[in-house]
Amino acid sequence: MKKALARSIDFLLIVPLFLSGIVHMSNPYQFANSIAAYELVPDFMLLWIPKLLSSLMITISLYFMAGLSLQIARISAATLFALFGVVQLQAWLAGAQHGCGCFGFSSAPISGVSVSIPIILFFLAITSSILGWLPLGNRVRWGAEAEEASHGVFVNNQF
Repeated sequence: MKKALARSIDFLLIVPLFLSGIVHMSNPYQFANSIAAYELVPDFMLLWIPKLLSSLMITISLYFMAGLSLQIARISAATLFALFGVVQLQAWLAGAQHGCGCFGFSSAPISGVSVSIPIILFFLAITSSILGWLPLGNRVRWGAEAEEASHGVFVNNQF
């Protein structure tokens, strides 16, 4: 059940990662303009950051699709969404009026909605990661019960 729930969340993460990566890769100059509006990186980095980020988004989504290194993909997605959320939150609190540059050709200005989307996706990625690390059994065993399960039959304090 936990694994199925984690995989379901993974599939929710694939959509924005893959679509945004494809759209941004198809027009890296518009993505570079969106990044430049945040005024966080030097101009010489604006040529390769859009390609790097869009490639990273597509790669993470492909790992999710293939079921490869899911924990690494989940943590990578969480990190990426945290980065997007923090950058947008900082710009929004500073009163920026430029487009968020999120998930494709969006020209909508940064708002509470555009800030909340990557934050929600961050928490989904973290939830999926936690579910992926939990034991697959029905419950966690503690104390003597755990020892019994790991060593065999536990009868009258003797094996």
